[in-house]
Amino acid sequence: MNIATYDPLPIARQPSGAMQNDELSLSGIVEVLQRRASVILSVAAAVGVCVAGYLLMQPPKYEATAQVMIDPRQDRVVDPQQQLSDVSPDSTFVDSQAEVFNSRHMAERLAQALHLNNDPEWNKAAVRGANAPLTPAVIERVHGAIDAHRNGMTHVIDVKVTARSAAKAALMANTLISLYQLEQIEQGQRASQQASAWLSQRLQELRVELNAKEAAAEAYRAQHGLLTAQGATLTEQQIRDAQIAVTNAQTDLAEKQARYRQVRSMISSGSSPDMIAGVISSETIRDLRAREADVARRQADMESRYSDAHPALQNVRAERADIERQIGSEIARISSSLESEEEVARARLASLQGHLAAVQGRLLNNGADQVQLNELDREAAGARAVYESFLQRAHEISDQGVLTPSTRLLSLATPPAAPASPKLSLSLAIAAILGLVVGLIAGMLVHQFDDTLGSADDVERGVGLPAVASIPVMPRKVLRNLPLRERHPSGYLLANPLSAFAEAFRVLRASIVYSQGRQGHKIVAVTSALPGEGKTTAALCLARVAAMSGEKVILIDCDVRRRSLNDILDIAPRAGLLEVLSGQQNWRSVIGRDEGAGTHVLPLSATDTPLHDVFGSPAMKKLMDELAAEYDLVVLDCAPVLAVAETRALVALSDMVILLGRWRKTRTRALASAIHQIEATGASVTGVALNCIDPRAPGRYSHSDSLYYVDAGKGYYNA
Repeated sequence: MNIATYDPLPIARQPSGAMQNDELSLSGIVEVLQRRASVILSVAAAVGVCVAGYLLMQPPKYEATAQVMIDPRQDRVVDPQQQLSDVSPDSTFVDSQAEVFNSRHMAERLAQALHLNNDPEWNKAAVRGANAPLTPAVIERVHGAIDAHRNGMTHVIDVKVTARSAAKAALMANTLISLYQLEQIEQGQRASQQASAWLSQRLQELRVELNAKEAAAEAYRAQHGLLTAQGATLTEQQIRDAQIAVTNAQTDLAEKQARYRQVRSMISSGSSPDMIAGVISSETIRDLRAREADVARRQADMESRYSDAHPALQNVRAERADIERQIGSEIARISSSLESEEEVARARLASLQGHLAAVQGRLLNNGADQVQLNELDREAAGARAVYESFLQRAHEISDQGVLTPSTRLLSLATPPAAPASPKLSLSLAIAAILGLVVGLIAGMLVHQFDDTLGSADDVERGVGLPAVASIPVMPRKVLRNLPLRERHPSGYLLANPLSAFAEAFRVLRASIVYSQGRQGHKIVAVTSALPGEGKTTAALCLARVAAMSGEKVILIDCDVRRRSLNDILDIAPRAGLLEVLSGQQNWRSVIGRDEGAGTHVLPLSATDTPLHDVFGSPAMKKLMDELAAEYDLVVLDCAPVLAVAETRALVALSDMVILLGRWRKTRTRALASAIHQIEATGASVTGVALNCIDPRAPGRYSHSDSLYYVDAGKGYYNA
């Protein structure tokens, strides 16, 4: 609901923006300073930085120093004269390099690199956006800002540059070293180019010499027949091939001789044609033997049926005799063929042996020529080695790229923390004091216009009601020590009943018990002005504390839109308050018991939120009467007053109302508006409970808060 739609508050309840008399006292001022410490320090720091920044914009002089060492390891490239060598620099050389840094030539290069001709610090005639010329006056100013000198008797050179800006001084010193190294690299590149030119010329001469010697060796090799292939001369390869051929011919001759002798031996001994055919592997003999077997079968058949004079039998015998003659002729032919093959193999072996002897004789004649050829090959190999060495060095110089300078950077210049001149200590002290004064003023103004509840005094001053309890916040790291189901402030209350947190709710219960006209007041409505102020947790903790004190207590969840009590207790009831009000259930059948403290709970089920006013019905009034007769204390967990309309009907049914406000979050005007709406129903607010107070925050409470004395009462509380 919009707070602006309600009538103005009575004058007595209007929150006052002016500081009260007690705030004008020394203790009140200290309290304000503690509460607004973060604002005071933030504003003081911001103002101090701004003032310091303004002072630093004045033209101070900063000195930035970088260090380089003259490295004795010089770069070396091959040149005709070997001009560069590994020589350790002496003192004179180091001093000379320091003077190079101090030279006008390096100052001019620095001014060109950083465009100092367009910087008003170095060129007073420079115009913004215009390209001013680099005059001798600019070079002279830059030259005067450079101071390079040898550090003692070492090879280290300190390069110092003075400028109005710390960053610019460091940049100029580092750039000067980079330019010096670039100068060395350029000199090395020029030497490398000269060496490359000489190497190219020398490589051309060596290439011509190498080609001539290799050509002479190849010509001699071709002239004397010393050509090589696969690492051997042609004559050696011919001998190897001839030896292989002779060996193969000998093997072939031996095989042919063995077959021929075996066949002749079988023929002489009268072996059967079948055995001879098996040795010589003749298909013709096999076919003839197959025909002979067929004729023999027919002959045997006819001899069993006919006489010897029968013409058919005689024909069969004549056919068999003819086949036997053919077999004999074939054996004789094959034997003659084997003899011829033996003669051919013997002649081929003799020819190959003669060729081998001729090639071996040629190899003996090539010995003297090979000696001369080896000498020519050695000369060509030596020329090739020299050529490849020069070629490799030429590639190294070509791939060398950027040469390493003969100086080694020891440390880059960093922007100095303080200027060399003028001294700003006094100015910075003034900036700090001014920042603190402005911070104090800002803290007082923030406190003046801050409308949130910061202490019990704020509650009483803002809405005219007493602060009945000050409830400390529960840090998450404390709750992590509890079991998962009880990891909630209400679970901490059960686990630590003697803690300061539990004592705050006992104070709240005592305020209810001993409030004016407590007799007969059993129904207590716990609500807040806006959501997120912890009213459900406070209601549960209040009910548990009362139950632990021996009272018979019932807690009713009346926030039909949130149903937060179900999440805290980890329950999912099928029936609850709405079913009781609709007549579907009896309240005795749906209440549950909080095992931790013995509190009875009347929850809300997961049914849809009703659109009609269930809390303003006669059923709700009847239920409250029955519960008041049954229990010592009935706690109503109501929805926020400014957010939900039906809360006004609930507070009208209660005997007293406890309004919850969150520390440094709830605004006084919102709390006063909620009180105005509650009182419009005829109910009265007993007091305000200030929730989620951080005991460690500066200015967290006033002398009216019970937490103010928590340190003094440590012996009465558990951690």
